[in-house]
Amino acid sequence: MLVAIPFWQGRVSPVFDSARKLALVQIENGTIVGRNEVLLEGTLPPHRVDQLVNLGVEILVCGAISRTLTTMCRYSGITIFAWVSGPLEEVIQAYIAGTFPNPAYTMPGCRGRRFRARRRRGRGRNRDAAQQPSGFGGGQGRQNKKKNK
Repeated sequence: MLVAIPFWQGRVSPVFDSARKLALVQIENGTIVGRNEVLLEGTLPPHRVDQLVNLGVEILVCGAISRTLTTMCRYSGITIFAWVSGPLEEVIQAYIAGTFPNPAYTMPGCRGRRFRARRRRGRGRNRDAAQQPSGFGGGQGRQNKKKNK
């Protein structure tokens, strides 16, 4: 299995979309059988994904990653472990040991944050729509209010 990890100064790169170097780690039966470093070419999402696919990457371990790149990688069959930070060697060893994903290597501020934000937005919309008179729920209500002013 070929695992790709973007890195910068010996650590997992904070943002995959702008990373320049990629560590490629070939893992078989829990041991590293090959390792290489490559430069990522281009910054456009299709170019990044094409390069990963051409290299034969099966797993991408990275920091932050845009929704566009996430979708394109998953569509191409690449499994993603995102929001990872820490020293490159420690992250590789944690992955090999099978203790991944590991909260010790989660980016600061990302522990469950996305889930909570999504839930709050959903409840807020429903509560606002339920409190307004009929005909004023959702986006149409905001348009009607603007027209009436």
